[in-house]
Amino acid sequence: MKNLKIRKYLDLAEQIICQVCTQNNLNSVKNAIKHKNDFQMQCSRGGLLVTRGYYCPSLVEEILITNARRGKLLASDTKKRPDYYYYFDNDKLVLIQKNLDNETFRYEWVNRVEDTEISLYMEENEVRRIIISTYDGNRIIENIFLTIFFSNCFDMVLETYSYKENKLVSVIRKDVSIFNDTGREEIHYLDFIYNSDRLKCFVNGKTELHIPPIVEGLITGKQKTVKKPLCKTDISKALKNAVTSWKNENIYAISVFINHSGDEVTDFAISFNTEEHQVGEERWNYAFWNQEEKDLMYLLEERETDWKKLLELTSSAVRKLQEDGFFKKVFGKDIAVIIHGYEYEDIELEATRNANPNGQAEEFFDALKNYR
Repeated sequence: MKNLKIRKYLDLAEQIICQVCTQNNLNSVKNAIKHKNDFQMQCSRGGLLVTRGYYCPSLVEEILITNARRGKLLASDTKKRPDYYYYFDNDKLVLIQKNLDNETFRYEWVNRVEDTEISLYMEENEVRRIIISTYDGNRIIENIFLTIFFSNCFDMVLETYSYKENKLVSVIRKDVSIFNDTGREEIHYLDFIYNSDRLKCFVNGKTELHIPPIVEGLITGKQKTVKKPLCKTDISKALKNAVTSWKNENIYAISVFINHSGDEVTDFAISFNTEEHQVGEERWNYAFWNQEEKDLMYLLEERETDWKKLLELTSSAVRKLQEDGFFKKVFGKDIAVIIHGYEYEDIELEATRNANPNGQAEEFFDALKNYR
């Protein structure tokens, strides 16, 4: 990035910090935290990878970041602590409590005056993120997200929304990273096309992106019907559809990849590996696999299923397919189905063993002993 542009973003960051990090606003943060029990409260689960979770001010963040979801509002506080608490004063959001683990949480103070909303996200009494959102009534016009690391080192996201006949038609999103005298700027152009059955989104004029149902509802004003809880039959059907679409006769193993952040599922996909050039560690190490994945995250949309529950359902679905001889019919031989994330955690290995009741995955477990 040219020095002129870096200087522009440095100046903008300084302007935002001076505008928002006033002593009056910092005092308001402390006061809101002190009196949070006086406010009306809502809570949500999921969305830890999305700014503010359910009440994310961006309409495109989880469209571009495909492994992120904003989560779901809960009817009430539950025995298991929610990931977010939202505090309202006369229907106006004033404070957000983000729970990171059993001992740690962060606060974001929000203040809206007319059509401008500002927020301060605090971490150990330090300002780490500032958001400025501009509205036209209820329509978002612009977002600026500034994440501060230390002096002259920050990330900035700038979003500009355009409307036609009261419909969102395009968004320009700039992702900027500045590290002292160096910088990176990436620009995404998103176009929205409306038709009778669904809303479509294209990035940079060519690639279609998936729009999560909750985001489509926010954009169109039409809320999607909430689906029934996820069951193993849903997973079994999706796995069968994926597997029967594969043609390669040299497939010897199937990966069901379930990655997570805490309880939240961030990736859910199925892929396979073939015999070609797979020897030694490469044969059973997912890092060396082809990884031509079919994304299964659509199964989780508008469904509250945490990581451990998804492992359990997937293991049961695969086991039933193994017992019915489905994989053997498709491939003419036994196939190992490995259910895992990046770390091959004990609970994932247990799910894999349960899913392969007739020893289909024993070669995998034998190989694992040598590489753990």
